[in-house]
Amino acid sequence: MKHIFIILIISLGVCFLTESQAKKETDKPTKVMIDLSPNQPAHKLFPLTILSVNGERFVNKSDMMMLEPGDYKLKFAANVNYNYLAGNNKILQTKINQRKYDDTLDLVVEANNIYHLAFDARSHKVEDWKPILLNVTERK
Repeated sequence: MKHIFIILIISLGVCFLTESQAKKETDKPTKVMIDLSPNQPAHKLFPLTILSVNGERFVNKSDMMMLEPGDYKLKFAANVNYNYLAGNNKILQTKINQRKYDDTLDLVVEANNIYHLAFDARSHKVEDWKPILLNVTERK
């Protein structure tokens, strides 16, 4: 009788552990990495600082952020390195400081991807500058 009781307890424990392990595997995090630092100033692609996500203020001190899969409206401040712009142009710097450029990006985030964003300052007109999606890489 004692052996039957022990076998019953062990089999219940194995069933519980198997169910718990299966639940852990399905509950894997679904957050997606967003890289805000392209580090390509020679190509006039500069890092971004996130200001808000879907209109809600967002504080992030890193050059990476994590988002759940979904649709987002992101607002940024550009981190333009003036050393890579033509001739230390004061009017250009004033336009940048006054944020006379597009600072929002609509982004559809899907699971298992890494999104690389940048601030595109390749145009001669500040008004044409904007945050862009540089590329998407599959997360391994």
